[in-house]
Amino acid sequence: MLDSTGAAVPHATIVAKNRETGFTSTAESSGAGSYRFPTVPLGSYDISVKMQGFKAANYSGVSVQVNTVSTLDITLEIGSSSEQVTVEASAPSVQSESSELGGVVTTKQVIELPLALGGVGALRSPAAFVFLQPGTIGPGTQNTSNGIRQIKIGGAQNQGMSILVDGVDQLRSENASFFDEESPSVEAIQEFKLTISNPSAEFGRTTGAVESFATKSGTNAFSRICIRYISQRSFGRKYLLQQWP
Repeated sequence: MLDSTGAAVPHATIVAKNRETGFTSTAESSGAGSYRFPTVPLGSYDISVKMQGFKAANYSGVSVQVNTVSTLDITLEIGSSSEQVTVEASAPSVQSESSELGGVVTTKQVIELPLALGGVGALRSPAAFVFLQPGTIGPGTQNTSNGIRQIKIGGAQNQGMSILVDGVDQLRSENASFFDEESPSVEAIQEFKLTISNPSAEFGRTTGAVESFATKSGTNAFSRICIRYISQRSFGRKYLLQQWP
């Protein structure tokens, strides 16, 4: 946090408010002008900054995503605290806090994108979201028990990835990191992040990628969902040597 001359602004009060839930968290800038919110729920935030001798600053639309450090550089202008400066914030196009490679599947994508049947028992598996990221190969969400199992990410071996749900490792000793049989429903997922390479040291227990799922925690808005499956042979296609009666 800096002033208009580039000098650090210590002891400023920063308040982050979640747009969907109203959750608030407060921090104070250090002597070097830095500040940090170590643990906040996912979502879009409005940030307000107040410091005596400076205009109040407001930043709207700051996105906090799963396993991702969001950075907001703040510059305060000299003036009365009754004056305000409002800025529409956006996520940085380059992630400067980490060297990892990967991407986030947002809440909007989880809700609106169609998801083919696949995995164990032909379920709608959240693991299918990995195919939205580059560097992922495999048979896809084909309607067999092996559709999700045969994923290779970033050149790693089958089932070499680490899968986390709300930070809890889902590793199973009998079938590695495959979790179709115990995964939450797609409707329970808020966001998903796939880290393809260069994960931080806290994820150093895997030979492949890191799949991080965050489940929904509720908002102040009422929501509902209805899904209808229509599965007919006329909508599908036959494999090259497959014969239908």
